Formats: sequence, structure tokens, C-alpha cells
Amino acid sequence: TASDYTRSLSETIVAIARHSSSVIVGRGAHLILDPERSLRVRAYAPLEKRNEYVSEREGMSPWEAKAKVERVDAERRDFFQKHFDTDITDPLNYDLLINTSTMSLAAAAEVVGSAYGVRFS
Repeated sequence: TASDYTRSLSETIVAIARHSSSVIVGRGAHLILDPERSLRVRAYAPLEKRNEYVSEREGMSPWEAKAKVERVDAERRDFFQKHFDTDITDPLNYDLLINTSTMSLAAAAEVVGSAYGVRFS
């Protein structure tokens, strides 16, 4: 069931976090872990940029990429609604929002690393 899945997911994410310092991408980890002991980051970009990125990365036509991005967005929205009763885009669920269309991925990673250092030093 959805509640069994959410419980198992939560147990797994908490076990990973307790074991050592970790980077956990997705699956609601930012909602499961203690916000005082984690840096909750959301990377985003405008739809057009995400479509371009997927098209280039996966060798898809622009139309195929757009369909894939829209499908994945819908799946993520549904996942967060079903398992956490929340909106994935709610900025109050994050400590840091990064628009990856305005900087390189390397620069975004540097910003996250700096934010982590400032918060937990």
C-alpha cells in the first residue's frame, strides 16, 4: 500500500542519513529528514530549458522531450501528493532553490557546497 511504501522509504532514507553524511536525491528525503540536520535543496529550470536539456541529453526530438518532461513532472507531482500530501514546488519545503538555467551545473554544485559549509560549520 501507499502507507507501507512511505514507511519503508522513510526507514531507508533515515538509515542512510544515520550511517554517514549523504546526498539523497529525490523521493521526498527533504520531507523525511530532520530539517535542522539537513540542507534541503531544489534545483529547477523553466520548462523550455528542461525540454532542451532532455532533447540534447537523450537524443530526442523536441516534441518527444517535451512529452517526457511533462510526464515526469506529472509523476513527481502525483508522488508528492500521494505520499506526503504536499506540493513539490512549495518553496517552504526547501532551504535553497537553485535555477539551473542561470548557471552551470558545476556552479550550482559549488553554491550548494558553500551553503552546506555556511550552515553546518
